[in-house]
Amino acid sequence: MNEWFSAVTERGVRISGPMLQQKAEFFAEKIGHGNFKATEGWMSRWKDRNNIKFTRRIKKGYGSYNSFVLS
Repeated sequence: MNEWFSAVTERGVRISGPMLQQKAEFFAEKIGHGNFKATEGWMSRWKDRNNIKFTRRIKKGYGSYNSFVLS
C-alpha cells in the first residue's frame, strides 16, 4: 500500500479518500483478506502512521476537492 501510494503521488497524482480506501481493499483481497473494510478509522490511522496529511485544494471556478499529500 505504501509503495503504491508513494509511486502515484511522486507522479503528481492526487489521491482522494475513497480512492485510498478502494485501493486498500483491493490489496487486502490480493493477499487473502477479502473481508477487510477500509473504514474512515482505518484510513485515519494509516495516514497517521505514514505521516500523510489531508488537504483541501480549491480550484477557481470548479469548487473544491479533497486529496492527500505527503508531509
